[in-house]
Amino acid sequence: MRTKEYNALFRQLATEHVDLAHSATNLRFVRMVLSSDPVQRVLDLGEFNASIKHKVKKGYFMVLQNYEAGYTDNGGDNTGKRLYGAFLILRNADTNDFEDQEDAYEESERIGEEIMAMAMHRINNAGGRPLKRMSANDITNDQVAKIATQYYGTRFDFSFTLGANKVLRPNAEKFNG
Repeated sequence: MRTKEYNALFRQLATEHVDLAHSATNLRFVRMVLSSDPVQRVLDLGEFNASIKHKVKKGYFMVLQNYEAGYTDNGGDNTGKRLYGAFLILRNADTNDFEDQEDAYEESERIGEEIMAMAMHRINNAGGRPLKRMSANDITNDQVAKIATQYYGTRFDFSFTLGANKVLRPNAEKFNG
């Protein structure tokens, strides 16, 4: 799995989920690219916060963060790749109304859990023998507040393994000499 497949999976889930119903005319899915470098991350978030208010309609929406990858090696012939991703389910909430904020947390957690369950199902059942693996142990969530000064909701962090593939294996055909 690379960026396009990762984005397509979560965009499709945002399209299919009845509480989001993402479409070209009902924007409920946006992507956010965050660098792992702390200084660049602040710049990435600043740019994202400045632009989000003008794109998303009222209601719940998903913000998919890019993944980071780590590589695995069993010391033999099995190399793999582990993807670490995240998304947020957010909605506009009154910054002075704690009940409204709690409602946003409650519903965003429910929506996020439903999306994670379907993502886990699709990742684990793609193709024949599972080459990708995710379990509930690979998922965490936490509440987030005042994203772009007005959005409240839940962030989900997750990881999954792409196993037994040809990651980081030399391919002589790609080199001259």
